[in-house]
Amino acid sequence: MAEGQKYHLRVVFSDGSLHDSTRIGAPDVTIVFHNRRAEWRMAFGGAFEFLESYFEGDVDIVGEHGLRRLIDLGYRKPFGRFEHPWTHLKRRILEWRQNNRSFARARRNAAFHYGLPAELFHLVLGSTYGYNEGFWTEGTRTLDEAQHENFDRICRKLTIAAPWSSGSRISKRSGRGSGRSIRSASTRNSAGRGCSIWEARRKRSRRRAR
Repeated sequence: MAEGQKYHLRVVFSDGSLHDSTRIGAPDVTIVFHNRRAEWRMAFGGAFEFLESYFEGDVDIVGEHGLRRLIDLGYRKPFGRFEHPWTHLKRRILEWRQNNRSFARARRNAAFHYGLPAELFHLVLGSTYGYNEGFWTEGTRTLDEAQHENFDRICRKLTIAAPWSSGSRISKRSGRGSGRSIRSASTRNSAGRGCSIWEARRKRSRRRAR
């Protein structure tokens, strides 16, 4: 994958053998397989199984921004258009078993994605629960600051920043939180209305809005 690319990729296999994508310079990214199981998972499962092995500690990715650089390589043509056959088969089976063909199934799918404890979303996303679409201006230091700046930027685009827009009304459908609506209501004197199918999320949003 890295042959002819701008990064020097080194792979260290579990038996200690090495493979380098080029002989020029030191490696930018080094992949270290700790056991044969991780190597076979990569061979038969492609990138997804490789990442599962990485999450489980069977693979190390060494180098500054190593994972980001690997993802960058993976999206380059022709690899970005290639799907491992086993991954393709598993995806088709999953779609057949869990598609949204009924309201009950769609609700279960949504619960699987959004019905996790609020503490998990707070740990990963910060106090705004706004995923990570922050706007990082000069001087921004934390994810919360970047998310607040992003919310403020959206409000400015919606002309909710000017005095004559005081009292504007915002509707927000959300599966996670209501950070954007709460931010606009607290800083711009606008009225926000959100909706969610999860009672726990509605209760949490009400507590945050008080």
